[in-house]
Amino acid sequence: MKNYVHFRDEFSMNDLPKGWRDEVYLARLPGYDYIWIDALCIIQDSEYDWETEAVLMSEVYRNCHLNLAALSGETCHASLFHHRNPLLYIPCDLSSLFQGVSWPKNVALTLAAIRARDSVPDECQIRKIIRACGGNDYSEVMTNEPLNNRAWVLQERALSRRTLYFGKSGIFWDCLQVEIDGYANLQDRYVTPTFLVHERAWDEVNVKKALQRGRLGRGVALQGWYRLLALYSRSSFTKESDRLIAISALVKEVHKRTKFEYLAGLWKGIMVEDLLRCVRDRATRPGGEGIPSWA
Repeated sequence: MKNYVHFRDEFSMNDLPKGWRDEVYLARLPGYDYIWIDALCIIQDSEYDWETEAVLMSEVYRNCHLNLAALSGETCHASLFHHRNPLLYIPCDLSSLFQGVSWPKNVALTLAAIRARDSVPDECQIRKIIRACGGNDYSEVMTNEPLNNRAWVLQERALSRRTLYFGKSGIFWDCLQVEIDGYANLQDRYVTPTFLVHERAWDEVNVKKALQRGRLGRGVALQGWYRLLALYSRSSFTKESDRLIAISALVKEVHKRTKFEYLAGLWKGIMVEDLLRCVRDRATRPGGEGIPSWA
């Protein structure tokens, strides 16, 4: 509460951490009038305000026009923007070096690999080359960046209509229809600059589609729930007591589609099946007041 009066009346942009300033700057570019920042809009040391706003976060995420995500920021003081390796984005046309070779028109060679005669580099090998240059594709970034390892972020990613991600290696996008990055499409016969992703694996990494597909039926909704629950179980918490509330927004969405009663991690309509589930890796049982042993 110590900064409440100060921020309520008037404050300078210089009073905000670097990451927040970058987000405000970015929101102003397309003309947005409002921006929601959890740590700024919720009174952090007020238990009452936290309990009031936490249960409403699903409405914030679901109704926002654009969600901004700082993938590599460990704290709010980290910048949203990073210097990138231009060789990963700017085509380097090497086709002129292949004199006397029939080269397809309007196609630039943007990635080259030295290989033995009569050998064909597979997609995995090409990805290793890109990673060696300092880049990651959408699926790797969504899986490994620090932001997406935080439990509270999962429902933000899943419920927002569209998210623009800022990582150390580039900018990424996902929505209910498509996943986008700025790297070459490695499935083309010739490696050419493109932005649309055509890989099935990337579609599976997009958590927005997990609950969207739930509109097709109860069974599909539960499949989406288990997929999100697996990600959530591997995520980290600053406060262990947040374990139930940090997924409450997703619970509401699944309940709408299944009409099952929720019991702290289990669904009453399929409780027998839920009780038979187990973890693949050794895990620590969550503790804290109000968290049942099966959660």
